[in-house]
Amino acid sequence: MRRGQRASASVPPAGQVGDRSADVDGLKGRGRHELDRLLRGARRTGRDTAAWARENQESLCLGAVAAAIVLYTLVFATLSIQNYRNYGNWAFDLAIYDQAIWLVAQFDQTLMTVRGLDVWGHHVTLIAYVFAPFYWLGGGPEVLLAVQSFALGLGALPLYLIGRHRFRRAWAGAVLAGLYLMYAPLQNINSRDFHPEALCIAPFLFAWYCALRRRWGWYFVCLLIAMSTREDVALAVIMLGVVLAVTNRASPTRRQDLRMAGATVLAGIAWYAIATQVVIPAFNEGNSAFYLEMFYGRWGGSFSGILESIVRRPDLVVSDAVQPDRITFYKHLLWPVGWLALLSPVHLLMAVPQLLASVIGDSPYARTIWYQYTSVIVAPVMIATVEGAHRLWRTRFRTPWRTGVLVGALALTSYTTNIAWSPSPLAGYSNPAGFAFLRDNPRADAVDAALALIPDDAVVSASYDVAPRLAHREGIYQWPEPFVRELWGTTTPLQPDCARFPSPSVIDYVAVDLALYGAAEARSSEPAVQLLEAMVGPGGDFEVVDQDVTARSDVLVAHRIAPGPDGEPLPVNCSEDPADPRNGSPAAAFQAQLDQYGALPGATLPGG
Repeated sequence: MRRGQRASASVPPAGQVGDRSADVDGLKGRGRHELDRLLRGARRTGRDTAAWARENQESLCLGAVAAAIVLYTLVFATLSIQNYRNYGNWAFDLAIYDQAIWLVAQFDQTLMTVRGLDVWGHHVTLIAYVFAPFYWLGGGPEVLLAVQSFALGLGALPLYLIGRHRFRRAWAGAVLAGLYLMYAPLQNINSRDFHPEALCIAPFLFAWYCALRRRWGWYFVCLLIAMSTREDVALAVIMLGVVLAVTNRASPTRRQDLRMAGATVLAGIAWYAIATQVVIPAFNEGNSAFYLEMFYGRWGGSFSGILESIVRRPDLVVSDAVQPDRITFYKHLLWPVGWLALLSPVHLLMAVPQLLASVIGDSPYARTIWYQYTSVIVAPVMIATVEGAHRLWRTRFRTPWRTGVLVGALALTSYTTNIAWSPSPLAGYSNPAGFAFLRDNPRADAVDAALALIPDDAVVSASYDVAPRLAHREGIYQWPEPFVRELWGTTTPLQPDCARFPSPSVIDYVAVDLALYGAAEARSSEPAVQLLEAMVGPGGDFEVVDQDVTARSDVLVAHRIAPGPDGEPLPVNCSEDPADPRNGSPAAAFQAQLDQYGALPGATLPGG
């Protein structure tokens, strides 16, 4: 009974139960009403936001592209300058172009001693004059690296304009601009010192946009800027004219378009002929461009000889083109853009001259994406990608989700290849080739102190990693030159170049990073170290400037105390006779220089 009483006592009267149910239902009703109100407000806000975004799509996309360009410039300029300050650059090519522009800015003699060629006998890079005012104000490699980063990033702007024009949608231009900035070959160009040809990408893309809009005056201005970066850009310009003729053969304005295409071809031919047949030989003792014989000797060693060989032996071209390293090269170029460039082979014709040069040349570096050799290829690949994407987007297999699939696929290929093949922060600053921005060098301050011992007007022979810090002078050589000839002038395996190669006695200071030769206890077997030991040893013609600084930095800085080991200037250690042993063996060349020091006892170098 008690149990029942307790149970009945816990049950509320029937009226109270109804009241409470009504209260709960009322709360639920008010909650649903409030939720519906919030959802309607959210939908209204979403519609308003979407409408505003559609109305302001161009401004939003252009703003996003501008922000991306600024971000790219800041990131890669910072990394490039940090790499320079940490001695992550090489004399070939940063010291080459730094000394070249410094000499041009002096309006005096233009012999690049670090390369053994005249500035204008090396490449015709008229854009060097644009940098001269910066050098008058004390600029140097850091200016070059920052400008290069901005110029490479700027290419996203014309690509945005091209994409917007072709798709008639600003978002498409923004997507393509992002694809460009994430392009692994582009970012690798940014990580490899400074090269003037890298500056051709943006003006080439601007020229294509101007051609699409029939703005021919600005079109030719952009082409002139592009060709001013290096003479072989003219070959891409010639093919640009061919592509314009093909793609505009049925346009409403085809007569004018064909005239402009013809003028483009003629401008490219004229500039290439003037640069390679007049300017370069005039400053190169009558010789043609060094790279023709050096990299294409088996194809004739001259422009006409190369063309004749290609026409006569296309089988050799095909044989080279299908080698495994070339296939990898094509993959690295096209995978980041989803292979879309292949859907517009006509536009890829603009890349053919440089691509062919990379494929058949003797330099393995030219057919990888880790170096600057893709500079002239990037713009044509991007133009072909835009056209290929547009062709795919307009296909008859249209579906509501085709845009999402296309954008998603490009985002996936762009991101994954950037991680795999670029030196960007997304990839951990490294790529499979092992090259990376050097973000930390614990020796940097000590090396700075060692190089500070060298006067500004001294003639210096410096190892490749410290030479870029010493290039603002008339005499800077890459060690071991001029003691031993290695990469001087137009030297090829069959024809050494001793023209203008000086006596070692012209050197006032040597600055050599001994760490390049391994651990201290293992260095003495290196011919270069043996030569240094003889030079600074008893009876030698050099003296270590500061033993303590050398020990801390592991960089040997020594200054000349005599014209030579016997008090007389040393003879030139170079022979143009291909049969001379010095031309076939670096060890023989070093030994020939060591023989000048006879039996003098060598010194034990500080450092390690």
